Amino acid sequence: MKYRSIQRKLNVLFVSVISCAMISFFALGVFLGIITSYQHYLGEKKRISTSLLDKGMTLAINNSMALRGMAEDNSYSAIREVVASTVKNDSNMLYGIYMDNGSQPWVFSTRENPDGTVQGKNKLDDTVCSWAQKLTKSSYKQINIYNNFPSLIEFAAPVIGQTNYKLGVIRYGISTIKMKKSILEERTHALREGALFLVAFFLTALIFFIFALKLVHRQTKAITGPIEKLTKAAGTIAEGNYSTTIPVSANDEIGTLAKNFETMRCMVKEYTERLENKVAERTSQLNAAQKELIDKAHKAGMADIASGTLHNVGNILNSIKASVEAISDILLSNPLEGINKANMLLRKNSDNMDDFILNDKRCKKLLNYYLKIEDPLKNSIDGIDSNILRVVEKINAISDVISAQQAYAGIGGLSEKVNLMDIVDDSLILQSASTQRHNISIIKDYKDIPPVIVQKTKLVHILINLIKNAKDAMEGLPSDKKKLTISIYMKDLYAFIRISDTGCGISPVNIAKIFSHGFTTKKTGHGFGLHSSANYMKEMGGEMWAESDGENKGSSFIIKFPVITETKKTNHDDK
Repeated sequence: MKYRSIQRKLNVLFVSVISCAMISFFALGVFLGIITSYQHYLGEKKRISTSLLDKGMTLAINNSMALRGMAEDNSYSAIREVVASTVKNDSNMLYGIYMDNGSQPWVFSTRENPDGTVQGKNKLDDTVCSWAQKLTKSSYKQINIYNNFPSLIEFAAPVIGQTNYKLGVIRYGISTIKMKKSILEERTHALREGALFLVAFFLTALIFFIFALKLVHRQTKAITGPIEKLTKAAGTIAEGNYSTTIPVSANDEIGTLAKNFETMRCMVKEYTERLENKVAERTSQLNAAQKELIDKAHKAGMADIASGTLHNVGNILNSIKASVEAISDILLSNPLEGINKANMLLRKNSDNMDDFILNDKRCKKLLNYYLKIEDPLKNSIDGIDSNILRVVEKINAISDVISAQQAYAGIGGLSEKVNLMDIVDDSLILQSASTQRHNISIIKDYKDIPPVIVQKTKLVHILINLIKNAKDAMEGLPSDKKKLTISIYMKDLYAFIRISDTGCGISPVNIAKIFSHGFTTKKTGHGFGLHSSANYMKEMGGEMWAESDGENKGSSFIIKFPVITETKKTNHDDK
C-alpha cells in the first residue's frame, strides 16, 4: 500500500469537509438568491398586470356612465366621438365598440378605422360579443386572437339607463404587448440582480475558503508534528538505539502516548543493560560450546521482550488503521462528484443562464439536487467524526496496553513441545489472586493427552484473557453460582481446552462478531483481547471459537490444537 502521511490525510479530510460545507453554503446562497429574485419578479409581474386591469376596468366603468345620456338620446355622433377619441389617445388601445342590445354596433373604432363609422347593419355574433352581451356589470376577458388582433384583454361594461334598462354595451380591447414587454424587462432585471448577488456571494465564500485552508494547514501541522517526532523516535528505538529520547511534549493524547513510550524505552533500556551485564559476567565463565547457545538465547530473549511489549500496541494500531481507512472510504464515496457535475452544468450554461433557468427542465432537477444534497454530506461528516473519535479511543487504549504488558512476560516467537495441563495450571496460578478475590470456584476436568507444539507465552496470554473474561461475565452473581470449568481432552488427533463459565452469556447477534477487532460489550473494553487471541491461535496452527445458548445462560470458549503423533514427534525431535 502506498504510504500516505497523517498530515496529508488530515489535510485531505479537513479540506474535503470544508469544501462540502462551502459547497452546501454556496448552494444555499444560490437557492436563496434565485428564490428572492423570482419572488421579486412575481411581485412586479403582478403589479404590472394589476395596473393594466385597473386601468381597463376604470375606463369601461367611466365610459358606461358617460354614454348613458347619449345612448338614451340616440346620439350616434356623440358616442362615436367619445369612443374614437378614447382609442386614438391610447396607443395600447386596439379597438373600441359600442353596440346595442341586439349586438348591432353603433361604433367600431380601430387603428384602421379611427372615426368608428360602421358600414352596413351586420350584427356581431362572435363568442366575445356573446360574453359581453350577457354582462350585468363591468368585467374583462383575456383573448389570444380576436378578429386578427394579437393578444389582448377586452374590458366591457353594460350601459344602464335611468330606469335600470340596459341600453347597450361599451367594449374596449387593450393590447398586452406593452405589459408583457414590461414584465420581460422586470424578469431581466431580476436575473441581473440575482447574478450580481451570486458573484458577490461567491467571492465572499472564496475568501473565506482560502482563509480556512491556511487555518487547516496550520492546525494539521500542529497535530501531526508531534506524531512525526514520535514516529521517528520509535523507528530509531526499533533499530536498537534505546538511548534515543521521545521529543514530544504535547499536553494531549499524543503527549500521553509519548510519555508511555518513553517509560517503556527506559524500562527496556534498563533491562537490556542489566541483561547485557549478566551475559557479560557469565560469558567469561562458560566454555566455547556454551558461548554460542548463550548468544542465541540472549538474542531470542531480547527479541521476545521487544515484540511482547509492542505486539498489542500493533494490534490497536491496526484498528486505528481500519478507522483511518473507513474515513478514506467515506471521503471516496462522498457526493462531491455529483456536486462537481452540477456545477459543470451551471458553468456550461453560464452564457445563456436566463434561458437555462426558464426553459431547461434540468434547472429544476438541479435545484432539487441541491436541496437533497444536505443529508449525504451530513452522513459523510458524521461518519468521519465517529471514526476520529474511535481513533482517539484507540490511542488511549495503547496507553492501557503498555501498562498491562509490563505485568506479563514477552510473547515469544519460538514454538516448543508443552503439556497443556501445565500451561493451564500456570495460567490459573497467575490469575489465582483475582479468582479468589471474586469467590470463583475452579472446576478442573483434565484428560491425559499427548503434548502439543505451541508458543508457550502466547498460549498463556490467551488463557489469561479468557479467564479474565469469564470472571467479568460472572460479576454480580452470588458466590455459589460463580463456577469456572476448564476441561482438557482429545478428539480425532486434536487437543481441546474448553473454558466454560456460568455468567451473562452471549447473544446470537454478538457471537458472530465477538472476535472482530474493536468489538466489545464492556464499558471499559477496547475490543482487541479476543481478536488478538484468535490471531495467536491461527499463528500456532490452531482454532478458537465461542459457544453460548444465549444471554444469562453462560458461555464456553474452545481452543483446538493438533497433537503430536509419533511421526510428527520424530520429525520435531529431528529438528
